Amino acid sequence: MKIIYVLDRPTLGGGVKIVFLHACILQDLGHQVAIIGNGPAPKWIRGNYLDYSASFTLPFNPDLVIATFWTTFAIAKRLGIPANVHFCQGYEASYPDYYSQSGAIEHAYRTHPIDTWCVAPHVAQQVQDLYKRKVTLIPPVIDSNFRPKRFFSKRLQPPFWVVILGIFEAKVRNLRVALDAVRYLRKMGLDIRLRRISTFPLSDEERHIIEPDEYLFKVPPRIVARAIRKSHLLLFTSHPSEGFGLPVLEAIASKVPVIASHIPSLEYMTQDTIPLVAPNDSQEMADAAYQLLTNPEQYHRVKEDAHQAIQRFEPSEVAVLLENALTNLKR
Repeated sequence: MKIIYVLDRPTLGGGVKIVFLHACILQDLGHQVAIIGNGPAPKWIRGNYLDYSASFTLPFNPDLVIATFWTTFAIAKRLGIPANVHFCQGYEASYPDYYSQSGAIEHAYRTHPIDTWCVAPHVAQQVQDLYKRKVTLIPPVIDSNFRPKRFFSKRLQPPFWVVILGIFEAKVRNLRVALDAVRYLRKMGLDIRLRRISTFPLSDEERHIIEPDEYLFKVPPRIVARAIRKSHLLLFTSHPSEGFGLPVLEAIASKVPVIASHIPSLEYMTQDTIPLVAPNDSQEMADAAYQLLTNPEQYHRVKEDAHQAIQRFEPSEVAVLLENALTNLKR
């Protein structure tokens, strides 16, 4: 098939990266794929990309156009290639950062009643319940940049590097909870070093909560992967509306244990293999992290069990789901 994905802006982030990773899988399966977005091609991606903010010509007449965000329904129509599938990585109207736009989001969904591919079961259920459309589960795929260290030491000793990813200002990320958990861990006597990774610069508000020992700003996935491999633990907090939680998948793929919020997307992803704690409870997160970092046997068991659980997100597994979804569209 000839397939075009429509992005809004090609920002440095998990949602955009998943589109490019899926496109690569489809290309490897023999399909002709292009991605169009509002801005120049990101330096950290590979694939056939076109900037529709400039003058451009479609490389082919598509058989399938995939919208990737609520705004891209209208963008695709304006470009003369109306979308016939929506790849939904989270129902945007349920995200705190988009509450003010919920009316426009609901209108976009209602006026574009097309088949929807969803990254997780709870997202599929939301879309199906609200808009009564056909949904198909198409989860993210593990980025090959994220892989375990070649050699692991069974010894677990301080200083312990804790990594926290995400934009502090994004309400859906709820990062204050994770940052406070690091403060509690230090009060509990552990030698903790904080490694922060974000696409936004370090703000005064975040610095006031806790000063990171390392702050990586707007770095490409291969640098993020290296930083995660060098860490002992990932703390991940997010709102229950979170579509998937890609940093958790990438840390587990790197065999770095995770303490995370108990939310639907992470229940689905991790299958009870990592400690999940109340989304707003910093002390509970700190207690779970303390237990893991001071118990080497449990630490290594969590690492291995979680790594086994996420094998279903390997490219070969997701490729089958994508090919089946395309076959079902033809029927």
